[in-house]
Amino acid sequence: MSAPSGRALRNGDYDEKYRQKDRGDRRRRIRLHGHTRNGKGEAVLSFIHDFSQEDLIRFFKEQGVPVHDRDKYVYPRTDQAETIARALENCLRDLGVKVVTDCTVDAVEDSTESREDQGFRIRYRQITCEKTANPSKKKNRVPTAKGGAKKAVRTSAVSGIFDCSAVILCTGGMAGPSFGCSGDGYRLARSFSHSIVSPLPALTRLECDSPVLKRAAGVRCHASITLFEDLNHEEGQNHPDNQNHPDVQDGQGYHDGQGDQDGQGNQDYQGKSGTRGQMRRIACEDGELQITQNSISGIPVFQLSGEAARLLDCGRRVRVQINFLPEFSEEEFDKETAFRLQIDRNRMLGDLLLGLAHRKVIDLILAEEGLQAEMKAARLSENRLRSIIYRFRKFETGITGTGGFDHAQVTAGGVPLEEMDASFASKKRAGLYFAGELIDVDGRCGGYNLQWAMTSGVLAGRAAGRYVSDKNDG
Repeated sequence: MSAPSGRALRNGDYDEKYRQKDRGDRRRRIRLHGHTRNGKGEAVLSFIHDFSQEDLIRFFKEQGVPVHDRDKYVYPRTDQAETIARALENCLRDLGVKVVTDCTVDAVEDSTESREDQGFRIRYRQITCEKTANPSKKKNRVPTAKGGAKKAVRTSAVSGIFDCSAVILCTGGMAGPSFGCSGDGYRLARSFSHSIVSPLPALTRLECDSPVLKRAAGVRCHASITLFEDLNHEEGQNHPDNQNHPDVQDGQGYHDGQGDQDGQGNQDYQGKSGTRGQMRRIACEDGELQITQNSISGIPVFQLSGEAARLLDCGRRVRVQINFLPEFSEEEFDKETAFRLQIDRNRMLGDLLLGLAHRKVIDLILAEEGLQAEMKAARLSENRLRSIIYRFRKFETGITGTGGFDHAQVTAGGVPLEEMDASFASKKRAGLYFAGELIDVDGRCGGYNLQWAMTSGVLAGRAAGRYVSDKNDG
């Protein structure tokens, strides 16, 4: 939270927590192309035009922070996020801005009853911490989860208020609650009649319902992940599309991942157990996939997580399709399949598939089919073997949730752009401005959200400064 009167409040428990969050990515990227996940790309690009990536780089260079380009991303020369945080702190000090840290803002209120001369009154509690006098004594030491002990800390809070002419709400969202991100900004925005698009975790892992996913726990591999919305209203063999369908015979049908599209991005599909219906393709991402006991993670999953969270929040069913062999063209894959089918069938299934993917991924695919790597390939028909090999390109699992705010890098949702003007000024209260993650804009991995935070912060700060100047002159 910032006030153009020369004082700034940081809303949260402890200042050091925020510094730790900023240092969390040791190679902080500072680039954005206006790519957002909520259909507001054009509006965001207009803001970026007013304070662009080049403007941001120029600003940091003026603060003594040179940058370098790596893989089309811009990093501070030190590759340390702390460099950026320190540069910003030095800038505040040079400008004479008073920063009040270690505090919680309880309320932002109208400071006068006169609409013509209405300002703001901020009520806050400043938190102080001190170690106990005799930390060596047992009674003053707090047990830790690992069985050790740490020095006890006593906290106290002192209430305070100050009045100002303008306020910028830039409290962040709810991602990373361990750093003090509690969503207080939403409460403060609502106090001025602003609506809030439901805050949801984004850039986080996806929880899966596949009972065999744990077979590949610990695997990191290159893959392509496609996010689908399941348009079926019923599941299983009782779905009306399953009745008497020629491709469903005794539950032996398998999902070829293609199907007929209806021109609107929807496609017919047939699942492994014979389930048939329609799936709406949402997006597809490519990169390093990480698999855990019951979830998938990695950059491509992060890119899809915001859309998945929105669909789940609306009560929709969500699925992902994983292609473990994204580098194969259709022709190359057909040749690879033909080659595998020519291998001696007296080999075990694990040997027949050897080298096609990580050993644990092979176990995962076979477990999905109810098979084991030690089984002889000769026990299966050629069509069954072909369908097993094909599943390396089309492994599916339902999505039951996300990693939550504890593991999210950013918050989707917030104050709608429609409720503020082009300078991020509130349309409901003069002198109130918004910036950063509190606004309903979220971007992809790669520094996009950082650029948005800094662009919106600069533009809101400039506008708030002009507002106060005009008010004083008037």
